[in-house]
Amino acid sequence: MPGPTGNDPQLCERVAKQVLCALLLSFGVPKSLDRNDVTCFTMNPEEFDAKGNRPNAETMKLFQQALADLNSGWQRHKARLKAMQ
Repeated sequence: MPGPTGNDPQLCERVAKQVLCALLLSFGVPKSLDRNDVTCFTMNPEEFDAKGNRPNAETMKLFQQALADLNSGWQRHKARLKAMQ
């Protein structure tokens, strides 16, 4: 039996959910308990398919704060480098 192809809508949706979840988690955003949130932990493929494909408002807020903190740290780093010149 051949494997899935890039034309499989279910596979594309699963990959998109997994990528978005991994991206958010890589910024330190915790998994959500909200089953509609893309970062929600699931136990099986059926639960994974049923969960949402977007972050909820709280997850988005945490992500935006993580980005702001990262940007602030980068700006401080650049200022220190400039002061050393």
